[in-house]
Amino acid sequence: MDFVSSHDAATSDAVDDVVRLAKSAVADVIDGEAIIVDLDTGTYYSATGFAAKFVEALMGSDRVDAIVGALCRQLGADRQYVLPAVRHVCRQLISFGVLTGTGDGFSGDPVPVEAIPFEGLAISQFTDMKQLLELDPVHQVDESGWPNAANT
Repeated sequence: MDFVSSHDAATSDAVDDVVRLAKSAVADVIDGEAIIVDLDTGTYYSATGFAAKFVEALMGSDRVDAIVGALCRQLGADRQYVLPAVRHVCRQLISFGVLTGTGDGFSGDPVPVEAIPFEGLAISQFTDMKQLLELDPVHQVDESGWPNAANT
């Protein structure tokens, strides 16, 4: 694999950057495919390759610095290549509304996707479950049990 130099803004320090699934989102990785469901909209997202590895790392930490470190070890790649890829995936998920991010790493110009040396950066979006979830919504479980009727 040929690694390409990254843009300086994308390789700036990510020590303070934090990402989390949105309150309305759930995610899991099964057989190398990440599935993220937005329970509010019924839209779900599928990712393989690097993006799936990112979701798996996100399950272990919300700190971008820790996620990048885990992916560097897993992929045997340098931080200067992994960080722009992580930011690319984060920006996609934030734009879909299933991830929230805080920190300076999400502002500025993104690195062109062609300059990122990993496969599997794209995240597919599906809306075919939306009507089914609207008919029988997923119930949120709290301390009182499930399902929980709203007090009126």
